[in-house]
Amino acid sequence: VLLGWLLSMLHDRYGQPCRLIGARPWCTQVFEGHPDVAQMWALDRHGSLFRRLDGWRALAALRRDQAPLYICETEPRRLGRVRRLLRLGGVDSRRCVFLSHQPFVRETHGGDRGTAFAQLTPPGLCAAGQLPGLPASGRCEPGAGRPTLRIADAERAACSNYIRARGWDRRPIVLVQTGNRRTMRPRRLRPPPADSKAWPVDRWAALLHRLHARMPEAVLVLCGAEREAALLNGIQSAAALTAVHTAPVPLRLLFALCGQAFGMISVDTGPAHAAAAVGLPLLVLFGEHSQRQWLPRSPLGTPVVGLGGPPTARRLCDLSVDDVFDAWLGLLERMSCET
Repeated sequence: VLLGWLLSMLHDRYGQPCRLIGARPWCTQVFEGHPDVAQMWALDRHGSLFRRLDGWRALAALRRDQAPLYICETEPRRLGRVRRLLRLGGVDSRRCVFLSHQPFVRETHGGDRGTAFAQLTPPGLCAAGQLPGLPASGRCEPGAGRPTLRIADAERAACSNYIRARGWDRRPIVLVQTGNRRTMRPRRLRPPPADSKAWPVDRWAALLHRLHARMPEAVLVLCGAEREAALLNGIQSAAALTAVHTAPVPLRLLFALCGQAFGMISVDTGPAHAAAAVGLPLLVLFGEHSQRQWLPRSPLGTPVVGLGGPPTARRLCDLSVDDVFDAWLGLLERMSCET
């Protein structure tokens, strides 16, 4: 979702939407209907670059097109695979700009990082005098761009039917995102001990009781990917409240659900950024990663509250139930002040 800042700025600079080569199949779901993406190819993240048909299509596009390339990968091993794809595509390095080479890559917020990256121009375009447009000031201010998620009318209607079928349509829905990418790995029923974003099941259950006491009219929905169903069911069983439900749903349905919910409590993970992008007020719990770099931002100005992260906490386990509940009350206060 944070990539949306970069895509928005590049769309504005070059006057046409971007074509995107991604590393996971679900990338195509994130950017479905995205106004800044004209075409998308999803490669195999770990296997052969050409195991999927998209790999061959991306290679063909690299070979026939002379468009500038903005390389966002920064992890060294995966960056090696990207360079291999560029070599096979016969890509002139002067068409490329690498985020990994920039001094701001580990110092700024993900959105500002994309904005700064979008200001750079491949050396080949500079040499040819083909400089794309910039704002009148000559630079893009931090916070420019927009992390956009497009939800189609049909998706909203399907989500409304999903909500109505479960009897939630006349009650405020509070989403609780407990998992992260590590909890989606195959056959993993519990977060690994080294997962700094993991919070004990008993604390989630205690928090749900506090939320229910504060908002007895609300539906408390444990959301996540379908592969996280075991984790969600375990927390639901521990809470033993009729107001608590689980929603292990596909990604696009989760986006639409965020668009119709009252608020969200989430660990520091992708769905939190998606929720902010569609304007859902939320509380985000941080472990080892910095709020300064990763706190979601809402393009609609809806409140986003962060809790934890360096230097106050290095793991979610450092946060108590009282800490999280008090932060939720603070979010509710901000929401009431802004309505």
